[in-house]
Amino acid sequence: MSQWKIREWFCGVPDPGLPCYARYAGLEVPRYRQNMNLLLGGVAIGIIIFQSAVIAPVIAKTLEPPFNGQVLRSLWPKFFLILVGIGAVFTLTNFLSEPKQFFLNVLSGIFVVGCPLLAYLIIPATNRARDAGDDRSFNSLHRMSVILTALLLLSYIAAAVWTLP
Repeated sequence: MSQWKIREWFCGVPDPGLPCYARYAGLEVPRYRQNMNLLLGGVAIGIIIFQSAVIAPVIAKTLEPPFNGQVLRSLWPKFFLILVGIGAVFTLTNFLSEPKQFFLNVLSGIFVVGCPLLAYLIIPATNRARDAGDDRSFNSLHRMSVILTALLLLSYIAAAVWTLP
């Protein structure tokens, strides 16, 4: 692939003399940022919806206890770590392409890295509460995890809407 094809993919314009920017809401946004935001956001949205709406319910309904718990306990940490990685690349892309929008980049980074990281960090406490039969603690920790995942999903949807022309 030639450098001009790569530039055309990132910028939307093959000519090196043309600027690599698009205008959104009065701001100039580099096209590679637009493409990367849509790509990473789409991947994250797809993972969240597939994991939450397909994989977890199928495992919970198909496998008998304690096997469903073992599978879910293995799956959820990986899910949140993958989302932390995607969020880190998403945030890095925003900082490198638009350093002038520091506050917006920090706010975005807090959501797309912080939400899955916090959800990952509460997994051991959630598991301990379930093992101890402490339904009240388990329910509040599980609810927090669900809320963090929903906030993450909404953050990526907002970023995609903001990025679209």
